[in-house]
Amino acid sequence: MSSRTTGRGMALPPVPQAVLTYLRPGQLLPLEYLLQRINDASAPSEVRDALAIACLPFAHPRAGYGVGKKEAARVAAKRAGIDDGWGTDLQFFPDGRRVA
Repeated sequence: MSSRTTGRGMALPPVPQAVLTYLRPGQLLPLEYLLQRINDASAPSEVRDALAIACLPFAHPRAGYGVGKKEAARVAAKRAGIDDGWGTDLQFFPDGRRVA
């Protein structure tokens, strides 16, 4: 799978290999076709607006999907102190001197 971008340089989601196997040479993916139509200045603005709405689910994930704030905080707390350069900061020798 190759990385693809929109006309504004935004990354598009990767195309599943199953979809790519059924495309003939020269055929466009549905999302690429819609983006070409959106960028066509001769198309009526109502059509371009409708096409933009149709493209939204493919370019932007819904709010609430993926890792939420609580899950991200839990993962960050679990990883705290791992490979951060401060690993020996609170380690002391038995006589009370700090490990350098």
